Amino acid sequence: VIMASPSREQILADFQACSGIEDVGVCIAHLDESKWDLIVALNQVMPRDTQVLPFEGPAIDDVQIIEEIRNGSDVGPNESTSFGNILDLTTRNSNVPMPFASFMTDDVYPSSSQPKTTRLLNLDVHFQGKVFNLRVPDHETVGTVKDLLHKETGLPVCQQVLKGWKGYKHINNDVKLESLNLPRDNVLYLQAPVEDNSVETIDDPPQEEQPTQIYTLVIQDQKNNKPYTINFCGTKTILGIKQDVFNVTNIPVRHQRWTGWPPSASSDSVTLNELGIPPEIQLAVRESEASIQRENDNRVVDIASSDSEEFEDATEHLIDDIFMTETASRKPTSLIPDNVDDDVTGSIHFSESFADRYGVMHPFFFQGSLDDALKEACMKPARDRKLLAVYLHHDDSILSNVFCMHLLCTETVISYLTSNFITWGWDVSHESNMNRLLSAVTKHFGSIVAGNIRTFEVEKFPVLMIIMRSRSNTEVFSFIHGNVVLDELMTSLVHAVDCWTETQRVEVRDDDEREARESVKREQDEAYQISLMADRAKEEAKKAEKEMKERLREEEETNLRKIEEERLHQLKIKEAVRKSLENMIPEEPVNASPDQVIHFRFRVPDGPPFTRKFLTTAKLREFLDFMIVKGYSPEEFKIITNFPKRDLTGLSPNRALRDLDLHSQETLTVEQR
Repeated sequence: VIMASPSREQILADFQACSGIEDVGVCIAHLDESKWDLIVALNQVMPRDTQVLPFEGPAIDDVQIIEEIRNGSDVGPNESTSFGNILDLTTRNSNVPMPFASFMTDDVYPSSSQPKTTRLLNLDVHFQGKVFNLRVPDHETVGTVKDLLHKETGLPVCQQVLKGWKGYKHINNDVKLESLNLPRDNVLYLQAPVEDNSVETIDDPPQEEQPTQIYTLVIQDQKNNKPYTINFCGTKTILGIKQDVFNVTNIPVRHQRWTGWPPSASSDSVTLNELGIPPEIQLAVRESEASIQRENDNRVVDIASSDSEEFEDATEHLIDDIFMTETASRKPTSLIPDNVDDDVTGSIHFSESFADRYGVMHPFFFQGSLDDALKEACMKPARDRKLLAVYLHHDDSILSNVFCMHLLCTETVISYLTSNFITWGWDVSHESNMNRLLSAVTKHFGSIVAGNIRTFEVEKFPVLMIIMRSRSNTEVFSFIHGNVVLDELMTSLVHAVDCWTETQRVEVRDDDEREARESVKREQDEAYQISLMADRAKEEAKKAEKEMKERLREEEETNLRKIEEERLHQLKIKEAVRKSLENMIPEEPVNASPDQVIHFRFRVPDGPPFTRKFLTTAKLREFLDFMIVKGYSPEEFKIITNFPKRDLTGLSPNRALRDLDLHSQETLTVEQR
């Protein structure tokens, strides 16, 4: 009986149960550090006894200064050549074990509430050709960092200028490092004042440095039907995310199929900052169908042990027969289904099926028709052209899988094809797809090339057809069959590129000469046109100037006439309003008691003062109508009280005068707006 080792998912579950840490990201960080050894990981995170053992010794100081290495200085034979200058600031009496704090990287962040932990920040400080490495807990302040630098450099804290904080320009000394949301590794630059009161800058930080963005990825594991919420730094690549997800889901990177990424996620080397995604994004991952099929085919059948050796032998033969029958009867799904609708759909299906069968490490197949691929590779200026490699696949050939896995998908071939070729793939396993290909080949290269492909025996597949454009003709340069080794394949590809390079050099030279001739002709034509246009412009300018003066004169006369007409019209309107309101204004009270009358005195800008009495029960509207009759419309004038200063024209006209807190004798000032 073969006992399989526990899966990473089982180890993760056991670690969570024993340690009590529920956050998946934190658990993965511990297990990665211990190479997924459960016992080692538990020993690192379980709380230690507070008793000081004899070999530990008492803590001399809360700050350990280990050693200093200066850039350019000699390193002794027993000294480290990478980071020697390390200042280690650790809190001895912390309740959190230091391994737990050190594993809190900026690649994986907690997604659920946990007891507060201490992170150690690595600060590489550049100053006067030296690099000082500080390891400081994030609960310390910026002032603590400057105190450490003072001990090492002798530069007073008050004169230190630290630059390079991610996302911040000026930070006070009392600011705690944890409030800055810094990543684990940081590069800072220390500046000091010089005699002329300027600031001496050594190794200025890059100006393009951007604040570190944290992205929350909510990932649905469709294989295990589990959700995960993990935080990643913006500098994390898609490949790094896939590797971390493999630690959780146990789905290998090359078998992961994702949904939810934006179109900008075209390469595994792209970082989250480059994708242009929101701070939180929903994703889903599953295992490719081809991988699941291979797992089913390779499933190990454990047979319980028996005392009878004959029974064991019979069982083994029975298992072999079962697997031989399953293997013989199983046929892989074609890379392109029979009777595909069109070439574009077929090429997309080919690319996806190829990745499912042979993994994500393969040449990039152009998605489109053969005509589109030819335009992309050959129908461009000579300087921008590439060779076109048409890969023809046939599932009935015994060489197909060997050629794909051991030649076409090797890093050397992929790199060379990507640099020098546009690669287009097609599956001719079905007769309908073969006929569709031959129709396209006949259209572009003639019936002879199509006849050659038709006569290829199945054992000759797969075939790599190299196409180049030379002297305005697009032609097939060579056929590379599947019965080659890697060296022969690379030799054929290099030979094709060398021939094309020489042809391209000649055509680029011809294009440059033709462009130079056309450029001279264009310059002459442009000079003639410029001269002709200059003469025409002079004539048109004179004519336009004359027309402009005449038009301006007419417009000025028209505007003056309109203004005068508008003025007269407004005067007529005001006079009509004044006459209509004059009869509506109540008479000035005569026999009313003093407490029922308000005596107004008006100071106007264009004449002597005048007075008027109003009953306290009169509406503000009647008061304003009186002012309109006098020629002081509220639209043009303000009526202001002295104490307190108020503009009566801005109050509600339906209010009674007694409600406006006016005195029995009120002086009002009329001002033009």
